[in-house]
Amino acid sequence: MFGQFKKPGDMKKVKNLLSKYPLLGSLMFLLASAAFFTLKSPMNRSGKNIFISWDNCVSILQSSAGISIGAFAMTLVLVSGGLDLSAGATIGLTGAVAGHLMYFEHMTWYVAFIAALLTGILVGVLNSILIVELKLPPFLATLGMAGILTGLAYLISTGSLIPIKDPTFLAIFGYKRVAGFPVLAIWTLVFLAFFYVVIRRTKLGRRAQAVGGNETTAVNSGVNIRQVKYSAYCLMGMAAAIVSMTIGGRLQSAIPTNGSGYELQFIIAAVLGGTGFAGTGGNVFGTLLGSLVLAVFSNGLNLLGINSYLIQILQGIVIIAAIVSAFAYSKKKT
Repeated sequence: MFGQFKKPGDMKKVKNLLSKYPLLGSLMFLLASAAFFTLKSPMNRSGKNIFISWDNCVSILQSSAGISIGAFAMTLVLVSGGLDLSAGATIGLTGAVAGHLMYFEHMTWYVAFIAALLTGILVGVLNSILIVELKLPPFLATLGMAGILTGLAYLISTGSLIPIKDPTFLAIFGYKRVAGFPVLAIWTLVFLAFFYVVIRRTKLGRRAQAVGGNETTAVNSGVNIRQVKYSAYCLMGMAAAIVSMTIGGRLQSAIPTNGSGYELQFIIAAVLGGTGFAGTGGNVFGTLLGSLVLAVFSNGLNLLGINSYLIQILQGIVIIAAIVSAFAYSKKKT
């Protein structure tokens, strides 16, 4: 099977294979990481491997939930030719809004939840106005928006931790299990199905791919660019609000920095899942695979007791490799 890669042109063949099947590289990396961490994992007091224990697998599913949900939405944004660097700040803001309403205003969890969702959607509208109406590049528009949202989150929370104690909220968005299965993983499956339908089975998804592939051609074909971009960024804002709930449920608190760095994880999970930057990809199952890659990698390094700063360096290397791969894949498709 692997004998074909022992000749002088081996590396070129491998490169072409990975370029043709971008998910293959992510799957290989996931399997290799899982095998490595299984071999190197410490044992618990019962002499069982910690990495492959059910509790650790549940921990991986819980930590990957937030990444997956946001990454599904980011997949749609990337497919439409956009980019959202304000997603992490949106998480911080919506979490602060929900936490403030529950803790200081003594409102019920569902009122706080709805307020957070509306806040996230509003952020999507504002991003769309900057990008569609004012013609700002998505990178600059959402980067500037991120600064505004972070400042608002600090104002609402007064820069301090807001405890979240509502038992119903914690049960829905926290560590509760249903028949041994983490509730956060159920949220992941719900949004996996939702964004699969949106991207693959609706006009919005098809039009988003047309816009991302060639906006001029899409306009000439009668595609409503404004509708596509507004929808994509509003769904991103909504997803970021959901992610903030899952983080708040796990940490039982809301902090302005809760979403710090999540926007990059969303992008990389989508890229690892085969989504490019020119209307290519859009496979949410691939995005889920990318999210698991990030979660397994981070979990395994933490179990091995690797220095947190070194973990950041290693994650940065993975990010660069993923982006290089995505650009190569997008170039091949165009």
